[in-house]
Amino acid sequence: AGPYNEDSDYFKNLISIVNKFDLAATVTFHGQISKEDMGEVFSKTDVFINLRKPCLNTGSWSLVEELASGKPVVTENFGFAHSLPDDVVIKLKATSHISELKKLSKILDETSSSSSIRKKYGVKGVEFVKENNSPHSNLYIFHSYHGVRLSVWLS
Repeated sequence: AGPYNEDSDYFKNLISIVNKFDLAATVTFHGQISKEDMGEVFSKTDVFINLRKPCLNTGSWSLVEELASGKPVVTENFGFAHSLPDDVVIKLKATSHISELKKLSKILDETSSSSSIRKKYGVKGVEFVKENNSPHSNLYIFHSYHGVRLSVWLS
């Protein structure tokens, strides 16, 4: 989700990866989503893939929203995500190397076919957001989403 340029080399590369690994039936590029439609998109999503170019060493509001939704999140092991416990998010190396793309394909196969894996990461993500919502933690309370208070990382 989010704005993208269909003519950019980056987007074309993403499409080629989706096609190469036969992921067209499971990967959706939503584009910009209104706040009104966000809940519906989140409810229909089984696994979030939170990859960025460039990958910045900052907090990620979208990643926190995804964790709070109770769905597994696949992201790069860099910046904010690097500091998250391994049982909260599924981490990839921050690279477009073919081995990581194959790993992503395998992860999508495993998570799409196993409700227990999806549930395990989903529960841990919600627990992490709830447990780290205090003035004494590294998170800052910022918003409420589906009854779960969301936060932005301030480390």
